[in-house]
Amino acid sequence: MLSSYLYSRTLLFVTCVSIFLFGLIGAYKNKVQLLPDVEPPRISFSVKWPNASEAFLLANIVEPYEKVLNSKLNTLETIKVTFSDESVRFEVQFEYGTNLETTEQKMRTLLSGVRAFPTYVAPLRFHQGGNNVSNQVVGSYFFTSENGQFTQAQTQLIKDIAKKQLVSISGVEKAELFPNLEQRVVIRLKPEQLTAFGLTLGDVQSRVRTLLQDSTGTFEQDAYLYTASYQSVDSISSLQNATLATKLGTVIRLNQIANVSVEATPSKWMTRFNGQSGILVRVLRQKQADLLTIQNAVDEQLALNTTALDVVALNYEITFDTGLFIKRAVWMMVEAISLGFALSLLVSFIFFRRVIPTLLSSLITLLSIMGVLGVLYLFDVSINVISLAGITFAIGMFVDGVLILIEYLDRQPHALKRSPQAIFNAISTMIPALLASTVTSVVVFLPIIFSEGAEGQLFSGLSLAFVSGLLISLALTILIVPVFVHAFMSGEAGQKGRSFVAGKLTHLVLNNIPARLAVIVVSTVVFLSSAIMLLPSLGYLPDIKRDAIDVYIPLKNTESKEKVKEELVEPLNRLIPQLVDGDIKNYYVISLGRLVTVGLRLEDNEQLPQTLAKLKAELPDAFANYNVITIHGNLFGGIEAKNNLKIYLHAHDKQWLAANQDNIKALFNKHLSGVSLRFKPDLTAQKSVYKIIPKFDNASFIGVSEVELKQLFKSLTQSNYLETWSMNGEAINVYMTLGEGQSLSEYANVPYVTQAGRQTYIGELLAFEQTQVIPSQVRFNSSYAIELNIGITDKALSVSDVMSQIEQHIAPELTALFGDKGRFELEGSAASITKAKQALSGMFLFVALSLFAIVTFTLKNYKAGLYVLASLITPLLGGVIAIILLEVMTGIRLDVLSVIGFIIMLGTVANNSILLVDTAARLAESGLAQSQAILQAIAQRKRAVLISSLTTIAGMVPLLLFPSEAGQLYKGIAAIIIGGMAFNLLSIFTVVPAFMAQFGCSSNKSPEIEQQEKHQNEYQGAA
Repeated sequence: MLSSYLYSRTLLFVTCVSIFLFGLIGAYKNKVQLLPDVEPPRISFSVKWPNASEAFLLANIVEPYEKVLNSKLNTLETIKVTFSDESVRFEVQFEYGTNLETTEQKMRTLLSGVRAFPTYVAPLRFHQGGNNVSNQVVGSYFFTSENGQFTQAQTQLIKDIAKKQLVSISGVEKAELFPNLEQRVVIRLKPEQLTAFGLTLGDVQSRVRTLLQDSTGTFEQDAYLYTASYQSVDSISSLQNATLATKLGTVIRLNQIANVSVEATPSKWMTRFNGQSGILVRVLRQKQADLLTIQNAVDEQLALNTTALDVVALNYEITFDTGLFIKRAVWMMVEAISLGFALSLLVSFIFFRRVIPTLLSSLITLLSIMGVLGVLYLFDVSINVISLAGITFAIGMFVDGVLILIEYLDRQPHALKRSPQAIFNAISTMIPALLASTVTSVVVFLPIIFSEGAEGQLFSGLSLAFVSGLLISLALTILIVPVFVHAFMSGEAGQKGRSFVAGKLTHLVLNNIPARLAVIVVSTVVFLSSAIMLLPSLGYLPDIKRDAIDVYIPLKNTESKEKVKEELVEPLNRLIPQLVDGDIKNYYVISLGRLVTVGLRLEDNEQLPQTLAKLKAELPDAFANYNVITIHGNLFGGIEAKNNLKIYLHAHDKQWLAANQDNIKALFNKHLSGVSLRFKPDLTAQKSVYKIIPKFDNASFIGVSEVELKQLFKSLTQSNYLETWSMNGEAINVYMTLGEGQSLSEYANVPYVTQAGRQTYIGELLAFEQTQVIPSQVRFNSSYAIELNIGITDKALSVSDVMSQIEQHIAPELTALFGDKGRFELEGSAASITKAKQALSGMFLFVALSLFAIVTFTLKNYKAGLYVLASLITPLLGGVIAIILLEVMTGIRLDVLSVIGFIIMLGTVANNSILLVDTAARLAESGLAQSQAILQAIAQRKRAVLISSLTTIAGMVPLLLFPSEAGQLYKGIAAIIIGGMAFNLLSIFTVVPAFMAQFGCSSNKSPEIEQQEKHQNEYQGAA
């Protein structure tokens, strides 16, 4: 089959063109992202129940839901429940590999049977994925008013753009508003007027509910069935003027006894942009949608609103342009690929000193790249900096097969190169070693491709690009090289080169037994122990920085909106421009309720380190009563960075936990430095609440039932929900409250008409007492707990360092402190890194066993498998030294993702060992003496080893040197591979020959040859 293919140049041409077009189509139609979607398999949902207390939500929602989910979902890992005012939020996480679509449908079915919701409680809406939606953000747009404050017309236009126009774009999941601009109707009753007309709360509530409720019906007319609807009021003015009858026989309007208005739903959100009040619109894409396409559509839609925005005096500016980061990062990766391509070809030309082999290498590389782009599209893997890094990692290896075959053919007589059959025979001779070296590189990626953790999600695209590229390049090499050599190189004379590698060092290990044994011991015991001892402590995931400064100020549960505004939002709004020496591109200040955050971008990014240092120094003094955290902005994540740890402290006795929170904090501070501690919630920050106590004796005497007392209590709050009303086509909640929002203690002298028509005062029925309560805890896995978030602020610390301190020193003391009161468990990066270490250990074991099995099976030589494994120790030490140097020079530390570089490197460096051992074994089996077989094998393989190593290193150099937002993800991998490849040259020319000389080249030699080599070794030992 292959022999006939050699003469089919037309078919070969069609194949090459098809691969090229396949790649073009894939590149054009595939989606482009900065990073792949990396999310834990998580489903979240919320229940908002007006007027519901935490106790009610716990008994009627939380505990029943936890019970059914724990018993019916087999892949469930954790359930986290967070309480807030009148609502509860569930975050349910599953094992990696869980099908979320199927699981969501099952959850919907299970939970619908637990409890029916009343009409005023919204149905459950499920969201797949975690809270970190950074990779879904299309863009963040700040709207500001030219007048400084927003009018009703302006906010309505922003709502229409976000909630109607942008969400209608294909691929947009939602457009979030901050603040949300939701409105509600509030009916504030006038107690004196109610008393004057003899109206009770029940009278007014009953009448208003009747007005707000829609009625529908059907009737038949002219052979058609019609639907009719009846609505008493359809606008705020019609509601204000709605009539109701009094017990005195008169008819009055609602606005005579109440102030009816449309108001913004209460929210602690506040936004300032470039010193002005702002409204933020954040557009999120669906998981599989192409971000750049959506961003273009969003920009076009906003451009269509230019006139409308001008009319109402609105401006907008994009502050987080994801497309800009993508284009910049992807373009840098394309440049890295191009430079790696050029460098690898330059190395080829320098070694061959001819144009034709270099052109052949160019063709194989180009077609392999195009083939990878097509494969990525075929497997629905986006084009991103990680998948493109896979091409860059492999680009130097695409030409390995070409270089090996050309170098081999260069040593053949001219007459043999003129015969296609001779070329075919040459390829057939080399195929087993080529196949073994390619398969070993492919196999090391299998654990990564099938890994179900965050590492697998992040690097599956890289693995697919690397593996498919190597397989495509191998296939193209076997198919194209014979035709190309026969057509263009049959008359060329090869360059022999000088024998500068197989010099004194190689002869020393071959001819001197003590030196040989020393090499074996040093390269195994010494190098392996050195690699283990020098290996830096392990982090989890690297932070990806962006050109911005972020400031975070966590809030306690006691700060009111006005206090946050006066003490933080407005001072920060004024202070940030004063502290920045250069020109500001834009900045914002946002209060999120429990957190105030600042984002700052400069016109000149060179000034960013200086500005960051200044803000770190001055902001804590300016806001001494708060914990101010200032960091170089992370592209993904925020204050809860990837390398932070989370500990859940479980205790049913909330009072005990609150009393010991400071003791727990002191315990961590005693053993840990260079970290920040944040409790969530902070149980020491008690919040003020009013306790309303019914006066049952007075109520009984006056004739007021307990049901009426509860209704009276609700009417005193801002949460007395009545109905959801359709106003101008928009669903809006209606609330009724008694009075004008005065403090509860002032209600004592407010007149009240009972349902029986008796006039009294609220103070005769209810007593008001202010007290302090501990904030609500979260529930984690059906148990109350608080979160202790440990942020690593010292760059010299890693997650492993902190975990080691916790396990050795803190955990025993914490266990003693808790006793039988509760327990604690590690989550976040702490739990993730533990799982990752176990997974990586399994990967290394798999790689080692696979390499041995593949080499032994392919070459039919078990000694070859052992020698290849032994040859990996030296490059392993080289990779460790390289990552140490990278940390010293750039601050980039070893993390879980960088460790994958060791796995890639080991599969890569094994190739040269395989080819050398295979060549030596074949020569020894042919009858050559062992030392001569080794020397001749080195002489034959030295140029191919050098050129393949240098082309691989050349392909990695751009990844190591090119700046990029996502560079920290792969710089560690590139450094490890370069260091390993460099040290591998030492292994190839000393360690592998030493092992072969000491234990024999082949396990298949005849007894005569073995006896001959034994005598030779004895002679060398005596000498």
